[in-house]
Amino acid sequence: KVGLEAGDYDFTEFDQPIYGYAWTQGSAKDVAAPALDVHDSDVRPSGFLLEGKKRGQLPQGDALTYDWFVRGKGSESLYNLRNISESDLPWRATITFSDVNAEYQPNSAVAQRNSTSVRTVREQNIDMTTMAMIADDAQPRAERFLRRQWIGATQLTMGLSPLELLLDPCDVKDIELEDGVSIRARLVSSTRHADRSFTTRWEQDDARPVAGQNPDPIVSVIIASPGAEAEG
Repeated sequence: KVGLEAGDYDFTEFDQPIYGYAWTQGSAKDVAAPALDVHDSDVRPSGFLLEGKKRGQLPQGDALTYDWFVRGKGSESLYNLRNISESDLPWRATITFSDVNAEYQPNSAVAQRNSTSVRTVREQNIDMTTMAMIADDAQPRAERFLRRQWIGATQLTMGLSPLELLLDPCDVKDIELEDGVSIRARLVSSTRHADRSFTTRWEQDDARPVAGQNPDPIVSVIIASPGAEAEG
């Protein structure tokens, strides 16, 4: 909120407790990004406001259907659905933080997949030594972060008409493609064009079961996994 007036932002959704967070220099984006990832949240521009939004929202409004997609300039397809290669995804995620219960010494929360079941050796580390946490808070957040990386590996790019100009980053939609294929996704970014159409990029965000279908993976829910206390 530094440098902002009360009418410039709405962070009422951010109710996650933070024991302490310090930094010395850097842009607001660089300072906030790791904390937002750890807490599964985003900050977005919406109208004239900066809004804080938790990931894992229910879809808003009607589904986006294939019939209303717009072919972008120079594009031969209405949409592009891709999956990030498994070898580019992390099999282990580590969050390093200052442990409140160990006189703020560094401690780490580690989440990992079974190394024999995935074709990747990549590790991802989030350095949060400037954030004070307790181990029992850090561990489930590491597990959720890893789940988010794998679920979000399914990504969709498509063009939309001016009818959808009110979409903001972080909005969640059910998107219906061809042949009965559907995906629940979160809007990551959008680029507007001179003809008022715009190109959007989405990541899969299966935050809730879809009615009438098999339950989707619940990405955003915190599972009460105990963390390991720092030693020494």
